Amino acid sequence: MDNRVLYKDKSGLRMLPKDPDTSSPFFLFQDIHWIPDKESPKCMECKQTFELLRRRHHCRRCGRCLCNNCCGVKIHLTRFGYFDPVLQCKTCIDKSKQENDFFENSLKILTTGCSILAAYVSEDHVNYTKSCKVCVDKSHNFISISGQSFDTVIMLKEITSVFSCYSDNPASTGLLTGLSIHYKTSTIPHSEIKLMVDQGIERPVSEAWLSAFVKGLKLIGCSEKN
Repeated sequence: MDNRVLYKDKSGLRMLPKDPDTSSPFFLFQDIHWIPDKESPKCMECKQTFELLRRRHHCRRCGRCLCNNCCGVKIHLTRFGYFDPVLQCKTCIDKSKQENDFFENSLKILTTGCSILAAYVSEDHVNYTKSCKVCVDKSHNFISISGQSFDTVIMLKEITSVFSCYSDNPASTGLLTGLSIHYKTSTIPHSEIKLMVDQGIERPVSEAWLSAFVKGLKLIGCSEKN
């Protein structure tokens, strides 16, 4: 908490980072531009004209000018750092609910970490090591993969793409079983690491971790490929 400051804007209280460059990439801290009232005589969703009994409201996420029917529900806007639930339109509510689920459930899975099989990929050769420990750091800026003869750190902002591997077993079709992570650094233009679920007793935990990691990458704009 000591690396964040309390800030009040027109939508409520927010916790903002002192240094945006080192803050969690899962959060968004930019100001939200509200469409001026004079630029929107009608609800920007249902197109009904504003009047005495149909008042203007601004969605705290997208900033659009809307009527009470289209923007009358308050829910948490965790990703933007707000303490209390704020008004959001129906479209933004769906986005915020998905993000809130990530922050309430998936993020804890990522920072707790799990046992997983990991391998560097070189010239189409993959040699999986014994189980490694993988986790996202507390600041959410990198993943750490460590084990016997295996120790690496990957910054989330350096990940360029992720390829997913799903089970083709009829009994578990659709389960995520592995990820191929492509990334680049300031000195190496392309690197690849593969992570596969541990088939031992920690299999459910490693499956959950991989699934949570994919959700996190989607939040920061890194798309999943099959």
